[in-house]
Amino acid sequence: MSELQQFGTPTEEGPIYDENYFLSQFGEKLCFKPPNFSSTLWVFWSSTDQSSCPSLNSDKIEDQVRSVLHDMKVMELRVGTPGILIQFWAPVIIDGQRFLTTSNQPFALTSIDEILCSYRKCSVKYKFNVKEDLGFPAHAFRQKLPLLTPDLRYFSKQEHPWWRCVSNSYLQDLYAFPVFDASGQFCTGIIEFVAAPEFFPRFGAIKQSFHNLGALNDKPCILNGLKFFNLNAWDEIDKAFEVLRKNLELPLVVIWVPCRQCSDVAYSGIPDKSCTSFYENSVQVLHAVTARSSFELRFIDLHLKRGQGVAGKAYLSRNACFCSDITHFSFSDYPLAHLARFNNLAGSFAICLRGGHTGDDDYVLEFLLPRNETTGYPQTLLDSILATMKQHLPSFKLASGQELGLGLSVEVINLPLTQAGVSVDHTSPHVTAIQDVSIKASYGGSVIKFKLSRTSGMVNLEEEIAKRLRIRSFRIFYWDEEGDKILLPSECDADLRLCLETSIRLGITPIKMLVELD
Repeated sequence: MSELQQFGTPTEEGPIYDENYFLSQFGEKLCFKPPNFSSTLWVFWSSTDQSSCPSLNSDKIEDQVRSVLHDMKVMELRVGTPGILIQFWAPVIIDGQRFLTTSNQPFALTSIDEILCSYRKCSVKYKFNVKEDLGFPAHAFRQKLPLLTPDLRYFSKQEHPWWRCVSNSYLQDLYAFPVFDASGQFCTGIIEFVAAPEFFPRFGAIKQSFHNLGALNDKPCILNGLKFFNLNAWDEIDKAFEVLRKNLELPLVVIWVPCRQCSDVAYSGIPDKSCTSFYENSVQVLHAVTARSSFELRFIDLHLKRGQGVAGKAYLSRNACFCSDITHFSFSDYPLAHLARFNNLAGSFAICLRGGHTGDDDYVLEFLLPRNETTGYPQTLLDSILATMKQHLPSFKLASGQELGLGLSVEVINLPLTQAGVSVDHTSPHVTAIQDVSIKASYGGSVIKFKLSRTSGMVNLEEEIAKRLRIRSFRIFYWDEEGDKILLPSECDADLRLCLETSIRLGITPIKMLVELD
């Protein structure tokens, strides 16, 4: 096979190469370079004339993307790695308006794969107006900040319109980040990664490779100028987290710190705006993991703007905030919500602090809590957290100046912050959490109805159905919000959680299911 080939329609005698025949199914006239000793990816680009949709990037950003993809030598993208697609979303002009599209833009695969082909074919059908916040590419473009999720099925249809075309496939992890022009102020496009499960922790190395190659200005968050690295402050925080981890068995603590560099990019230098950025290396240093050790090595490139989510609200108010279930937030409301759902966490307690060694920088410590700890307002648990912080963080105070300890006023967030009529209460009101849902399952001419805990897995659901219907080998389906019949694969708890949480969010009760024999 030659270094450079052009895909077309197979001859009547059949395709010369299996890859050539397979990739002709993309529906685009493609050129490609296969992996070789200096490259780890199959790299594709369109030979179609794009004059009807001129790119806004005069310096041929598409050529730079193609060059970077071909030169990448990241071990995580070695030949044969299953299920990774990298594609570029570029701003183009259509009828005088700017849209993001991946059609006729370069993309890359780790292997020739039917599922990746399906995802790519669906992607090229969509374009997103950059003035609107519909579609995750447009969201990242407008915010000028990266986004990621451990399960793309958590996106709403408005956020990711085509994920259902591969809903029963292995594709799950998604990461997208903006690239900029030489000034670092103007976004020139979005790089999207979609991958098989458990690739999530390796996105950091891949993003770094884009930066190292130097062809794309991806504005890595390096937290310039932070006093966060003061050893006295760090040692104090580290010891406090170790006590919290051991004594209270908290599954995850996230540190949010102000990032001036990201703020300058996101707001194009507007001085009265700010964002906070999670410093990804702190997960590895703090070891704030007990119940779910997979968090410890996860790549977390999440950013918040002031007032966004629980941590952003705490940062804005310089106070403490609590929400009993952040999984009800959409991704745009709170990017951390997907990570909480994926790990069966629910509640969030965030507190904004300033220490004797931190100068003018405020940090937010956010504690994500197990679902069974957030029935209503967990007064005892939060009191324990505050008491431990007072004892083991002696140089820190609330950013507003109040001393740590019992008696602090905690703002309780009852609804996603962007919803009309959001309720923010003070002190400790009771917040009711939905613990059980009603299931109505049909089998043949029979219908059964029973209660199921929100925290149940597929084993629990299958046991309830088998016990009542006296059957063994069967499949379970449900109908999503669009009326599509969706299979619940056995032993796939994430799919069941998605079904339950979506139905609860939409007020669908009871949840109707269909049982069929294998």
